[in-house]
Amino acid sequence: MDHSPPAATDDGYVKRDIITYLLNFPASTFDSLYKQPATCLAIFRLLPPLSKQIVMRMLYLHYPLATAEMHSWVREDSIAQMNAALERASKFKILQCDANQWSLHETFRSEFQNALTGRGLQSSFGSLATGSDRHAVDIPFLDNSAKESWEAVLQFMVGTANISSPPLAVLKILEDSHLMKRSSEHGPLVITHHGFQFLLQDINSQVWALLLQYLDLITSGELGMAEVDVLNFLFLLSSMELGAAYSTEVLSDTQKAVLKDMKAFGIVYQRKSKHKRFYPTRLATTLTNGKLAIRHAEGEQDGFILLETNFRLYAYTASSLQISILELFVNISAKFPNFVLGVITRDSILRAVAKGITAEQIIAFLTNNAHPLMRKNSPVLPVTVVDQLRLWEMETKRLHSARGRLFSGFPNAREFDILVEYAKSIDAVLWASRDALSFVVREESYKSIDAFIANTKKRRLERAQIQRDREREAAAAAAAAAGASARPPPPPPQARDDHHQHHHGNHHHHPHPHNPQHQQPPHHHRGSSSHSHSASADRRHQHHAQHQQPLQQPYAPQVPPPNRTHHHHHSAGRPAHGGHHHPQQQHDGVGRPSSHGLPPRPLERPPPPPSQQPQQQPPPPRRLPY
Repeated sequence: MDHSPPAATDDGYVKRDIITYLLNFPASTFDSLYKQPATCLAIFRLLPPLSKQIVMRMLYLHYPLATAEMHSWVREDSIAQMNAALERASKFKILQCDANQWSLHETFRSEFQNALTGRGLQSSFGSLATGSDRHAVDIPFLDNSAKESWEAVLQFMVGTANISSPPLAVLKILEDSHLMKRSSEHGPLVITHHGFQFLLQDINSQVWALLLQYLDLITSGELGMAEVDVLNFLFLLSSMELGAAYSTEVLSDTQKAVLKDMKAFGIVYQRKSKHKRFYPTRLATTLTNGKLAIRHAEGEQDGFILLETNFRLYAYTASSLQISILELFVNISAKFPNFVLGVITRDSILRAVAKGITAEQIIAFLTNNAHPLMRKNSPVLPVTVVDQLRLWEMETKRLHSARGRLFSGFPNAREFDILVEYAKSIDAVLWASRDALSFVVREESYKSIDAFIANTKKRRLERAQIQRDREREAAAAAAAAAGASARPPPPPPQARDDHHQHHHGNHHHHPHPHNPQHQQPPHHHRGSSSHSHSASADRRHQHHAQHQQPLQQPYAPQVPPPNRTHHHHHSAGRPAHGGHHHPQQQHDGVGRPSSHGLPPRPLERPPPPPSQQPQQQPPPPRRLPY
């Protein structure tokens, strides 16, 4: 936020521009101001050119833009200017940034579109008076009226003779702004050193200084009006057409009261207080347009002062006000109808310094009002004259005092540098020492620096929270990955089959360790025929084959069981007996019987390491037939 000093501090400092005043408003006040199209247009005019370009590009976009995308609009060496333009627009709450996504204020977008396209209420920019007016006025008349009314106020401050006193509202503003003060409790008002500084400013700054002081009276509740309503009406006046007549019938009571006070400053012209027409003057229509139009209203658009290296000054003006201002620091030696001759001396400068006028203010006044012949030079004013004015001032001001705030106790030099750079950017540093990690700023700039510290701290906390969230997510992901790798894999089908076979060991015939043909021991039966023995063995063999089946494999073909036949013969080397034996089964090498020469079924996964395989029980001892 741009925090310049307030309108009138305890030492009498006067607000100088409307931008400084507006930037101190909270977001809720901008929400109320942006409900009027004229206010949106007026504040848009106060933006820098690059900020205006950004607003116009985003006016009809209904989705946010990323910061990187907006940086692509400019060259890489202009990104700093782009960031400054974005910051200025965001200070007016026109642009809003959320997670590096920029968007326009919705109320501003809608009403600014109405201002550009002519939609909305018909009286958004005032209601033109209808019918003819026999007392109609033209633009030259309005310029002359505004000049006379405004110069009457300034001449009263200077103390020019035969000048009538302004209205009570104007006198109160001059006194509350510390431009004038009473010499005694009931004495007349006299100009202060702040009043002399005020006289050397350009008229646009002077008008806004008094208008902002007028707004301070409204904020304090002395006039019984709302600040937002008054500001909206002032911005409405700045958007009106010069020379056009507007009706007072559509104005609210607050706007009519403000109109009466603006008439005393020459901002509007109204023939009589009860007249239903009023005319905005050039002072009103140029409130947000800059200084050139104001100077054009005075008829001094090209400047009127010539200054020579011998300190002689020539002023081509017939204005009594300008002559009175020159007399503050120039010894006038001759006056003509449209020409004044004088000389700048040491005594005249010391006299001005005693009244509170600085050499820099005198140099600025001479530069702003320099004649076109002088503007061809670079620099505009003679260097010898400028240096001498500063030397004369230094004779009386060897020490400069100012109210300030001390910042110290920085944890490191980096934090110190960041805050000092921001303070320098708003011209607030009075003294700084990097060795001591301390610096002093102006009293009126303390709020801005304090707000910058709070915003910086908030951004750091947000970044720290984002970093903590990312670390927690990374830790959770790592823990999940570690848990998945530590879980033992399920046993393969072979291990499950072996375990199943061990559980039903009483039905399984283990192969002989020395006979690869898996020789069965003979069975002795009593009272049974060979056919009954074969059927019983068949059932045992079928039950044994069912338990030998591996787990279902989705990709393995289902092979039907082979037809079993009984062979009535005697094998060599086996004892002869009257019974029959079961047909021999071929094994596939891993403990599973094969299906009569068919290839073995594939495994689902490789076997586990030996440490994880189930321990098989040793086969029971073989019973010999003898």
